[in-house]
Amino acid sequence: MSVIVRSLRKGAPAVPQGYTAVRCDRGGGSPLGNPFVLRNARDDQERAQVITKFHRWFDTHREEPPIANELHALATRVSNGEYLALMCWCHPKPCHLDHLALEIERLADAFKDPSPET
Repeated sequence: MSVIVRSLRKGAPAVPQGYTAVRCDRGGGSPLGNPFVLRNARDDQERAQVITKFHRWFDTHREEPPIANELHALATRVSNGEYLALMCWCHPKPCHLDHLALEIERLADAFKDPSPET
């Protein structure tokens, strides 16, 4: 995988060699940070609800700057051969970035292999 998710937490495993860490949490100022706050990190049901809220929000805002700009920039980096580690506080638990990692991979693949013209 060209895009993985890793943790910002102290003591978390290091980002694998060859990957560039990209901070994507709310506190880091990223436009890809989840605007929905998880109040109890131990509550898996609340975590699932916050991630679902993010997915709905993302689907309606994905084409707007600065979100679209950041997605495009990250997908371009991946299509140019860079490996990215999206960084948040949740990993290894489910995280909003799990969805974004797949989306960035999908966009990067589209950049690499445009559909043939008919």
